[in-house]
Amino acid sequence: MLTKLIFFMMIFSLPMQSQIWKTLTTKYFVIRYERNVSQSAIQDINDGLTSAYLEYAKIFGGQRNKWDVHIFSTVSAYKSKSRTRIFDDGDVTDGIIYLTVPKTLGRKAKFRTDVSKRLIIRALLEQISALPRWLAASYALYIAGDIDRFGDPARYNIASFYDLSEDYNHASEKKDVKELYAKLSATAKFLINRYGDVKVESMLRSFKGGGTIEEVFESSFNEKISDIEKAWVKALQNPE
Repeated sequence: MLTKLIFFMMIFSLPMQSQIWKTLTTKYFVIRYERNVSQSAIQDINDGLTSAYLEYAKIFGGQRNKWDVHIFSTVSAYKSKSRTRIFDDGDVTDGIIYLTVPKTLGRKAKFRTDVSKRLIIRALLEQISALPRWLAASYALYIAGDIDRFGDPARYNIASFYDLSEDYNHASEKKDVKELYAKLSATAKFLINRYGDVKVESMLRSFKGGGTIEEVFESSFNEKISDIEKAWVKALQNPE
């Protein structure tokens, strides 16, 4: 009896789901969006994502399959589905790009450039299996111009990149996640200021060949990991 009930519930829910969602398939994306999201908003988002993809795929390589993009009309629905820890505008979870277009957004140009770049960088870099997720998130903040969004780090309880990785994997409380992203921002600033854009891009691509962060950092920056980490911790403690 229970099995039949579940079956009929699934059957009746299908028409309802089709009424809620629409789909747009483009050259690079399969965009699923709630029907109350305007066509102009969807076009803006597709244009922004496409522009960012064409720019950064040249640097980090693209992918064969189209990306799944899910777009919601409310922040609450977006947060529930994406399981984002901090962003109220867009995030990448399990290879899916999630976005929200709340009615109060009203700043489409900034949405297209900043958010789209952050999401595309995350999606591209997360295809590189050896590249640490915290490093992808850190670099995405820099590319999106979000480097000062979360302020300066307030706690100096880490001494290695392994510690930062642990924080990235386990931070869940709001204050801890904000602190984590402040450290990620400071880390991106440190890497760019110390080594420059070209070397950092080359380092990120080097993870395609596998290797640990120690191996890739030392070969890319021609410094011992211990020296890099000492300079990094000092930069966290003394933000510019």
